[in-house]
Amino acid sequence: MLSDEIYSRLTYDRAEGAVSIYSLPNMKERVVLVDGFSKTYCMTGWRLGWAVMPEALACRTELLAVHSYGCVATFTQEAGVAALEGPQDSVDEMVDEYMRRRDFVVGALNDIDGVECPTPDGAFYAFPDVSSFGKTSKEIADLLLNEGGVAVLPGTDFGANGEGKIRLSYVGDMDTLKEGCDRIAKVLTKLGSKDEADDASAEKKRRDEIPVTRGAPGTLGANMTWEELDEKVNTYPMDRKFQAIGPGGQAFVDEVVALIEKAVGRSVPGDDVTSRPSKKGKYVAVNVTVRLENGHEVLDVYAALKSYEAVKWFL
Repeated sequence: MLSDEIYSRLTYDRAEGAVSIYSLPNMKERVVLVDGFSKTYCMTGWRLGWAVMPEALACRTELLAVHSYGCVATFTQEAGVAALEGPQDSVDEMVDEYMRRRDFVVGALNDIDGVECPTPDGAFYAFPDVSSFGKTSKEIADLLLNEGGVAVLPGTDFGANGEGKIRLSYVGDMDTLKEGCDRIAKVLTKLGSKDEADDASAEKKRRDEIPVTRGAPGTLGANMTWEELDEKVNTYPMDRKFQAIGPGGQAFVDEVVALIEKAVGRSVPGDDVTSRPSKKGKYVAVNVTVRLENGHEVLDVYAALKSYEAVKWFL
């Protein structure tokens, strides 16, 4: 097992710190621990580090190193020794400053509608979730660079599970961080407003394009849109029962109710929800009675139920 512990000193909980896997029972013969000076001592350009491993593997690694790059320059090694043996106050001061910058950046990102940023326990990177904007991580990163002049990395640079996230560093000074977060906020706020406008336009188009109700000339429904027919035959507010059928279980019932509540924007009383399992218990029919304010809410509920893959049939 390879354990990269380059950030082990840059943790914000001094009491707990970072636990090394090398310190766990029976792990010393199974772990290669790598560390360096670039993060803790800001010696990025010195290209100096070390590794701890079983002796037999160390002999092979030494052979590879000698014939690959020779050795690290003497003055670089002496600088590393000075860093390790010298006062460590500067490291603690740096961690305190990083924590101050972290708190600012995380707070600024979470203030942006649509962004959720967890608080990191170490290092100096924020990894906010920006999936709510409906674009890939790379699209968001490119947008921030091209429109905001802010360079971030797409989460997918660190693996497929990083999709929907971006990574940014808060090593820079506070003025730079404030300017960067302000630019990010402007770009994403503009993007969110555009998405909302696009959604509203698409919803209006969907409703405007509801097919004309077919009917014999002169009869109710002839040459009418759904909305026109709805206005003639229904009076609001009104109670309407919706039914959905899907895999048996309370989880399905709860999800159907939650979808309907979200669609109409209000809660449904428990007394207005009933369910009945099929004879073999494989499926369950959920009946939800909702007080509707207008005909559009019918369409919203239908759209919500249609979007739920577990629903086999609804009415």
